[in-house]
Amino acid sequence: MSRWCLYHRRLLPVAQAARHSCSLDGSRLLTSPCYATCPRAVTTCGRWQSNVAPTSSFRDGADKASAPALAAAAAGVSPTRVGKVPSTVRGVIFTLRGPLLESSQEDIRTMEGQQGMVRGALVRAIEADGTNTAYMRWQRGEVNATDEVFIKALRADLRKHGHIQVDVDMQQVIQVLLRTYEHGIVYRGIVDWLKCLRAEGIKTAVLVDVGFKNDKQEIPQLPLGKDLFTTVLQTSRHGKALGDYDLFRTALRQLELPGSDIVYMDPFRVRHRNAARLGMHCVSVNRGNSATVLSKVMGYKLEGFVPGTVAARDVDVDKLRPHLSSLLGHEVQGTVIARKYRQTTVNSVYCILAEEKMFTLHVRKLDHPCANSLAEEIRILKAAHSHSVPVAEVLCVSNESSEDESPFYITSHTEDECISDATLPGSNTTGRKNVFESICQSLAYLHSMDPATAGLSATEDCSAYLRRQVELWTSVYQKHKTHDIEAMEKLGSWLSSNIPSSTSAGMTLVHGNLRLGHVHVGEKKMETSRITQWEMAGVGDPLLDFAQFFLMYSIDHTLPVVKGLKGLHMPSLGIPTEDECIKFYLDARGLPQTSLTHWHMYLALAFYRLAAHYQQLFHHALMTCDGNLLDKESILAGRVAEHLAEQGNAITSYTW
Repeated sequence: MSRWCLYHRRLLPVAQAARHSCSLDGSRLLTSPCYATCPRAVTTCGRWQSNVAPTSSFRDGADKASAPALAAAAAGVSPTRVGKVPSTVRGVIFTLRGPLLESSQEDIRTMEGQQGMVRGALVRAIEADGTNTAYMRWQRGEVNATDEVFIKALRADLRKHGHIQVDVDMQQVIQVLLRTYEHGIVYRGIVDWLKCLRAEGIKTAVLVDVGFKNDKQEIPQLPLGKDLFTTVLQTSRHGKALGDYDLFRTALRQLELPGSDIVYMDPFRVRHRNAARLGMHCVSVNRGNSATVLSKVMGYKLEGFVPGTVAARDVDVDKLRPHLSSLLGHEVQGTVIARKYRQTTVNSVYCILAEEKMFTLHVRKLDHPCANSLAEEIRILKAAHSHSVPVAEVLCVSNESSEDESPFYITSHTEDECISDATLPGSNTTGRKNVFESICQSLAYLHSMDPATAGLSATEDCSAYLRRQVELWTSVYQKHKTHDIEAMEKLGSWLSSNIPSSTSAGMTLVHGNLRLGHVHVGEKKMETSRITQWEMAGVGDPLLDFAQFFLMYSIDHTLPVVKGLKGLHMPSLGIPTEDECIKFYLDARGLPQTSLTHWHMYLALAFYRLAAHYQQLFHHALMTCDGNLLDKESILAGRVAEHLAEQGNAITSYTW
């Protein structure tokens, strides 16, 4: 028996691996190397300890502030300059006015001038160091803005802290100071970069200083949707004012993050002190510069949000300008934005935005034993596009390859989203039926194409192709093996012994990796608008291609990461049943039912390929986690691989 050792990043015997780092207890990765028994830990102990995620309780992690932050806060030093930005920011806390909405400071200055007040008087009264000022009592919900006691207290604060000696119109002061959020002006681009933050997995909290004496009263309608934030905290609901230590602790509890992983953005530095005590990195922002400041803090651009993408950190957009200029017919002016799609395989795929035109960039980054060459992929795409298969149009090709650059090509872009749920939640019964039938029809078009149209030819028969697929995916599994999966070993052995000596399918062009996540659906017509991820396309057995798509009927709908249709009542959803789906595909290709003589073998091989793929993803996550706890999706990928292999073994006993 062997086990993956996170310290050595390879398989080791169980006894040896246990002395170092590793194991999966089913819910999280345990990464605490035993330094006493590890000969290499003497020189790397400090580095390793700094990378291990905290295992203490949240309360302990949230309450312990860094020594520099505490010292600076005690000495009265601006917390904005305390410490370094954390290497991995996992959360951002905002005040609503200032970072996101236009602050009332401009209105305050205008009002101060109209009433003959010294500039900055009202702000000094608001920021007065103390917890019992009128403004803070209002934020905590202790008084209403219309209460006479609030008006008198605010007038007293103006005289004491703002040094106001003249009579002022308190109603105008209150109207400007407590301007309702329904009429707040959102800074340009705020919604876009908030979505970019959420796409990166960053948790966000917004602190809303709306005071109501009655704590049952709801927060007014915000000009920003609440779904843009992980949590929204209203000061009066918690009986705390902005900048209060306990309000920050509440925010940390709701975000489930320690203060050291948080960036706090607030234009008023006096409120930074308690945030710094909790270890947060505090940032003061001015009018409309929140996105610029936060982009510098995070280390990547927050602009050009596209669903399913994250910020592209590995693309030099300036090198794309000549190609984009050629496509647009003139020299590209202004900023070129690149966003990277998360769900990719061999190619890295990016959305490129230039002068309000969108393109898709495909860059060959990885080698894969089942991948074609980039030239073959482009020829197949061009041939498929000319034969009614819904694929992107190839617009530009660069075959230049060097140590610094990878070959790439640019295609047309679609704003239609890919299928993430086989039940198509936003559709009706007619729409779901149209989508599934259009996918089968698209496959039939592809499988009816002569490989010669893409400059390819069949060099082997179906039997040899299937046997080679078993060998290739076995090598993928063995190369990325992290622990013994008995079901994978058993399924691989069965497939090696049950490849038929001949089939009636015939070799055609195939996609090679067709899954619902690689299919885009048009929202209006509810049919397949584009099939993506052609890195494994080539000449192969079309029934294996169809089986890869058909797997969703055999995968349980409750399975995480890769949800299927098994266990659902498909007729009520409008989704074709298994028999109807098979019949539609065979009729579209003009094939008899006898073509599926070895159908259970095709499904078992499709399960084997998919399980090896998720094991590869799990291995990659282990190799790149750098001693931190794995994210939930990566852990689930490891579990899904074993479950899919077990499903494949169950298929082997079926008769069709």
